[in-house]
Amino acid sequence: MANNLWKSRLADYFKDLSKYLRYIFNDHLVLVMVFVVGALGFYYSQWLKTLDASFPVNWVMIVVLVLVLSLTQVNTLLKSADAVYLTVMETRMASYFKKSIIFSFFFQLPLVIVAFIVLLPMYQQVKPFAGSYILMLLVYFILLKAWNVLMWWHVYKQPVRTVGILMQWLGNIVAVSIVFVIPQWWSLLIGVVLTIAILWMTMKMSKPYYIKWETLIVKEEARLNRFYRFANMFTDVPHLKNTTKKRAWLNWCYSGIALVQKNTYSYLWRRAFIRTDEFSGLFVRLTLIGLVIIYFMSNATMAILLVLLFSYLTGFQMLPMIRLYENHPMRELYPVPMKLYRSSFVTLLRGIMAVQAIIFAVIITIVFPLNTAAWMIAILVAFYLFFTFVYVPSKIKKLVLGF
Repeated sequence: MANNLWKSRLADYFKDLSKYLRYIFNDHLVLVMVFVVGALGFYYSQWLKTLDASFPVNWVMIVVLVLVLSLTQVNTLLKSADAVYLTVMETRMASYFKKSIIFSFFFQLPLVIVAFIVLLPMYQQVKPFAGSYILMLLVYFILLKAWNVLMWWHVYKQPVRTVGILMQWLGNIVAVSIVFVIPQWWSLLIGVVLTIAILWMTMKMSKPYYIKWETLIVKEEARLNRFYRFANMFTDVPHLKNTTKKRAWLNWCYSGIALVQKNTYSYLWRRAFIRTDEFSGLFVRLTLIGLVIIYFMSNATMAILLVLLFSYLTGFQMLPMIRLYENHPMRELYPVPMKLYRSSFVTLLRGIMAVQAIIFAVIITIVFPLNTAAWMIAILVAFYLFFTFVYVPSKIKKLVLGF
């Protein structure tokens, strides 16, 4: 029964995944990805040539790999109804969860391998070591990923998980640090012994407890919702559950809007943007990434191209927000012309992208010489005007029908 249930859940999961991936990896996104990967690859190779022995390569390797290894979760594919119907069969579900652990390991392993392959040339440029040790390191990090998946499973069986999570992070920090600080074969052995000891203690601590069904279901729903939020940028996702937070400290952002009939949707959209994690969080993340790129990239041409890319991604990924209240019954009660629904959203989007453009312009002025900053800002302003006054209105006409 458990094996058949797992096969059914896995088939449904991949069917759902493939359905949305067809929309995500369309021609436009593939073209953007090729451009970004090519640009970053070229810049990375040029940057590697500037490194010397003073570069803190150990710290970079340790921080990145610890994060990649520690950010782990067992993809159980559980559903909310399972808390009612499957808890009585917990003793017969061992094979189901065993398969979910194995699936999670192989599903998350490529990220570890890619991170290691990308970081390796940087380490070799500063502190080259033998090819045989590189192969041992790769196997070592693959085993560490398996260790993290098992640790996650046993930690989340416990009612109090603080100690277990702390042990997992400390284990990763020590196990990763030792192989770069002391690049010898016996340091790998010490890391293996240490992680096995931590896993044994964690398994012993979790042994008296049953599976925490509610916790696993919440974690699985949150994981799927992250993917659905991303897919919602490209197509409608009925499974998506929006999360909101009050954020009273940002009330000033919309408290100044005059309470008149024509501002009904202006107030609604601004409040929705601030309180909805999916969109406000997206804006903050892309803006911060753009700032980091501007600050550390000395090539002005490459910097402005990537800034324009992140500006485009911000605006493009904000567009699905217009569907937020598209089918909401309360919207029909507003005594306001429906054309304001669309025009108020466009105004909000222009304001959001204007704020981002100003932030980018300020940091460009600080980082680059005045004459270089002038043409970069001119390009940024031209892009903003074209995107918000030409592209966005035409795109929204396709998204919102009948308004």
